[in-house]
Amino acid sequence: MRAVKGGDLQEGEYPKYLKLLFDREKPKREPAKEEAAKDGAKEKSPPKELSVAEMEAVLLERIEVGDDALKALGARRAEHVKGYLVEKGQLPAERVLVAAGPPEAPADGKGRISVDFTLH
Repeated sequence: MRAVKGGDLQEGEYPKYLKLLFDREKPKREPAKEEAAKDGAKEKSPPKELSVAEMEAVLLERIEVGDDALKALGARRAEHVKGYLVEKGQLPAERVLVAAGPPEAPADGKGRISVDFTLH
């Protein structure tokens, strides 16, 4: 059984539904250079069925996540860590503060996001 948003899938259902999603999204697949060169010499064969891992990889490459979604994810993670430190680490809640990070990543897109913990 595999847990997914909206419920659990029984064994064997995940590949079926992944293929349906993959077919619906219809990612454009460019033929490899070798296949393109062979096209003139041989008849076209039916396209190769992709594995589950290959379909997942293609779909994951196409996902676009906006800044607002990333900020919301960061806030949820920060609150989760704070909750853990208070509950399991037995720290007083008033001593655990969630501080906002820099407002935007550097323009070059190579900014590193990190978390800093300090004890006083």
